[in-house]
Amino acid sequence: MFRIQTLNKISSLGLDIFPRDRYEIAGDISNPDAILVRSADMNSMEIPSGVLAIARAGAGYNNIPVQKCSENGVVVFNTPGANANAVKELALAALLFSSRDIVGGINWTSSVADKIDVPELVEKEKARFTGPELKGKMLGVIGLGAIGVMVANDAIALGMDVVGYDPYISVDAAWNLSREVGRADTLEGLLAKSDYVTLHVPLSETTKGLLDAEKFRMMKKEARLINFSRAGLVKDKDIIEALEAGKAVLCEKPGTVNTKEMKRVVECARKNNTFYMEGMWSRFFPVNRAVKEIIDSGRTGMVTLIEADFGFGSWNRGAVTNPKARLFAPELAGGCLLDVGIYTASYCDYMKNGLKPVQIKALASMLETGVDGMTAVIMKYPDNSLCVQRSAVAQATKVGATIFCEKCMIDIPGFWHPTKATIEWKDTKTTDTIEMPLPHGVGEGFYYECQEVQRCLDAGLKESPLMKWDDSIRVMEQLDAIRAEIGLKYPFEG
Repeated sequence: MFRIQTLNKISSLGLDIFPRDRYEIAGDISNPDAILVRSADMNSMEIPSGVLAIARAGAGYNNIPVQKCSENGVVVFNTPGANANAVKELALAALLFSSRDIVGGINWTSSVADKIDVPELVEKEKARFTGPELKGKMLGVIGLGAIGVMVANDAIALGMDVVGYDPYISVDAAWNLSREVGRADTLEGLLAKSDYVTLHVPLSETTKGLLDAEKFRMMKKEARLINFSRAGLVKDKDIIEALEAGKAVLCEKPGTVNTKEMKRVVECARKNNTFYMEGMWSRFFPVNRAVKEIIDSGRTGMVTLIEADFGFGSWNRGAVTNPKARLFAPELAGGCLLDVGIYTASYCDYMKNGLKPVQIKALASMLETGVDGMTAVIMKYPDNSLCVQRSAVAQATKVGATIFCEKCMIDIPGFWHPTKATIEWKDTKTTDTIEMPLPHGVGEGFYYECQEVQRCLDAGLKESPLMKWDDSIRVMEQLDAIRAEIGLKYPFEG
């Protein structure tokens, strides 16, 4: 009987392949023969001596200490392309949403549903929702791995002209790539000719700041940039230059690493009358918005306590096997606070309607590289309520949020991208359930964030009412205060 430990939730479609008379599979197995992992970071984990193999349900090995495993004779392999189709569909959706006012059209159609003269109204108003066609436009794909190849091939099927850039393309990827996809000899050449640019590369020392001010100047003025990879692929300070050039900017969280930088970005967006939004996707999920509406209605009474928890990885007494990995490198603003702690801070800020805490206390367990591996925070507000936040990149936790109110308790599992919440009412002893599964084919939920950006652009807004500039500044102020409490300062901050 072989024993397999799972460090993340793995689809039953994959686990059912293992005959149960030969394999024991569970998350709490001790002394496993093999480990199955998705996103849990194993770089600081003490790997049991009996482990023979580690399999990653996804592409890349950045969360596995490959060198250490090789030295110990542990076979490591991944499943490239496991989630490639979902990400590909998200990228294609972003292409469409950035070109056509689809959401605006849906909202307008709903607004005239009760009108008698709908056909006449459609003829009069349909020009409002036009946009450039994808057919015949040039798409530049940076990174031709499993995802990039699929995006390129499907864009060809949509009638686009596609050019790809990847100096390290694998033989397998090349075999799968359509012969109609052109080759860009240089990144600069791709940027200059593309109407749309999509990024599909990992964040590393060589790709950090891949797109900067110089690269932005090479792009067409009306070019659309799609980046569902890491924010670090684009230089923070050059986002400002893009704003000054009149380009709308959606930046993956954290938009910056401190309040000073965030205020500069916001001031630039305000000065140039340009759209900017920090990509805190949690705020746009229907479940979180529904919970917020119920709280704001007054039905729950005052919010007295919020607990928010987000952690992954494994504690190894602060030791790190790959100090250059993004999560652990201070020069890359590593640590748990800016990676997952920002989710808990932003969530509490959202549910407390932006009420500023009057007191912040924090403790952290630091890793050997000098960044925080685990951080615990307590915030006290003017209304005497509290918020308890826990984040970690060196310890797996339950990942969820609970909101305690005068009249009920609200539980939101996986609050950072939830599909369900339960409300337990004190007086009636009853439970209400809010369940909103992700629509089929929209990936993990970036769909809702894209939807909001498109709505704002269509309405001529420069900031989203769901993720305002002041929200980004206020949350960053809290993160700065937490870092001051735990003594964490990044080397580039001076």
